[in-house]
Amino acid sequence: MSLTNRRVLSPRSGGKFFIVIVARISTIHQDKRSLDDQIAVCIQIIEAEYPGPFNYHILRSQGSGEHLDRKELDELKDLIESGQLDVVIAEDLGRICRRNRAIDFCELCQDHETRLLAINDRVDTDEEGWEDAAAMATWHHSRSNRDTSNRIKRSLNNRFDQGQLMESLPYGYIRPDGATSDTQLSKDPDAEPIFKEMFRRLEEGATYSEIADWLNALKIPTGPYCRRDKWDCAGVSRLIHNRLLKGVRIHNRMVTKRLNKTGRHRSVKAPPEMLRTRLCPHLAFFDEPYYDHVIRLVDGRNAKYRRAKDGRTDTRSGVPRSRTCWPGQHLRCGICGRPMYWSKSGNSKAMFCSGAQAYACWNSLNVMVPQHLQKLNDAVLAEIAALPDFYTILTANVQQHLQAAPEEHRKRQSALESQLQTANSALRNIANALEKSAASETLLDRLQTLEAEKSDIEYQLAQAKKPPTDEIIVPTQDDLFELAREIFRDLIIEDQEAGRAMRRLIPEMYVVPYRCCDSNAIDPKLHFRLDLAALLPPEVRELGIGETLSKRLVINLFDEPQRVKYRAVVVARRALGHKERDIAADLGITQPAVQNAMYLHRQMQHFGLRDPYVVVTEAPQGDEGKLRRHRHPRFRFDPLTDFPLPW
Repeated sequence: MSLTNRRVLSPRSGGKFFIVIVARISTIHQDKRSLDDQIAVCIQIIEAEYPGPFNYHILRSQGSGEHLDRKELDELKDLIESGQLDVVIAEDLGRICRRNRAIDFCELCQDHETRLLAINDRVDTDEEGWEDAAAMATWHHSRSNRDTSNRIKRSLNNRFDQGQLMESLPYGYIRPDGATSDTQLSKDPDAEPIFKEMFRRLEEGATYSEIADWLNALKIPTGPYCRRDKWDCAGVSRLIHNRLLKGVRIHNRMVTKRLNKTGRHRSVKAPPEMLRTRLCPHLAFFDEPYYDHVIRLVDGRNAKYRRAKDGRTDTRSGVPRSRTCWPGQHLRCGICGRPMYWSKSGNSKAMFCSGAQAYACWNSLNVMVPQHLQKLNDAVLAEIAALPDFYTILTANVQQHLQAAPEEHRKRQSALESQLQTANSALRNIANALEKSAASETLLDRLQTLEAEKSDIEYQLAQAKKPPTDEIIVPTQDDLFELAREIFRDLIIEDQEAGRAMRRLIPEMYVVPYRCCDSNAIDPKLHFRLDLAALLPPEVRELGIGETLSKRLVINLFDEPQRVKYRAVVVARRALGHKERDIAADLGITQPAVQNAMYLHRQMQHFGLRDPYVVVTEAPQGDEGKLRRHRHPRFRFDPLTDFPLPW
């Protein structure tokens, strides 16, 4: 660039000439010697046009010219606004910044009487009409970037279609040295049982965090391209949602979107028409119907925990992300129906009604869950022991269902085939509607829903086409005992899988306050529904013969006082004419305890009760003991409207 016939370079203050030279490269892959080359060209121009002494400051940087929040650019703006800078010189405007911000930068220089020279773009802000040259230069730089981006995308798409684009692989796959095609990739045989067990656990209700803990306990590596060396929820989610597990490679799932304010890019989901897929059956760990079935189950379970976007209310705002051990998120208050939260009572773990915490329920009883596990265990084992001829009856039912299985199997298969035909017909209708008119968002949503339904029906049909089982092993009563003991043993060490087993074994459980008829003291009882069918093997549960194994039970979450514990014995002995002193000595209790037992019996007769305890359905008045939540001015009793009273 020559400055001949233009105003010569001169310092504004008559002293030394102060110049800033801007040199930039974009990425680490570019030759750093280019910075020295840019600086040398700028110095040659200045020396040719200004013979006097000058000071120059060099701004070297590495980063995209699209980024408008670079510290070097901020430093350059500060120097210009200081009013001491005479000239800013660069090889082209793109070395300073890109897009319309380059023109804004030229105007900033003009406002502070700083001359800007862009050599290759022939921009000199001291020349009339520099705006035209600057506008053409910024357009040219943007157009060149766009053309280069399109050429790269074209090449990558073609190489992906040919199986030559070797992207990063997750855990479970092996890429030999020098591999250039996905046909050279293979599955890691050691990962096969890990994936099978992982999907089995997910199908049964395991959470991402539980899978992560399990993988970390087995010291399974996170993969060659992971930044973390430990599994977490996000890592497990990315792994199972990688469609390569069903033999499908994908490309263009995400694209970058520029934030115009900073010029930086963020990753967003690409439009559906940009997605490219490539089938690689030799890389599949699962068949497609089973994989899609498990992913739908997992996504359906996690949908309610998703953080809302697009300005909608975050339904999980303020909710901790930490896990809770059983019966957290399961045990409920028998008065208002709300869940009970973990808290502390002294140094012990306890559970407390969330409604009472918010002054919406008066049931503020603490439940010392760890101390009550043995009572619950005893109740479950006693119920198993009370099953009449369990093994004989269940075996007969299983044989009866096995005999009828072929006919039921045929009916189910026929029904699923009919549903599949209906789904295919609906999909064809939507496809025809999309061909005849512009794409409708409603039609596209309906199309996506129908495709998911069709995939689910296809999976069920594939399962139904398998020959029915002709032999099922029925567990004995001893087997059920051992299974129950194992679940409660694992609960003590807060095992998450044991917690899920307890949720199946006890689908409903409520804490209800009770009062003894001769006292004002209020104590909690546990109302729960026991479903012993949860202990049966899956193939037995699928036969639908476990309805008779579901029962509702009530157990005390407190130790009964002596008058309640020995009432029946004392009453029977007194009816035989035994003296109170002798009864007390035989039972090992005091004589007043015998008298209290008789008084309790008389109170029960007076009220016509068979059980000494009665449920407390309203907030206690008078001597309420620790239940004083309803005394607070903020208290407003507000039970859940759809709550079925457990008693």
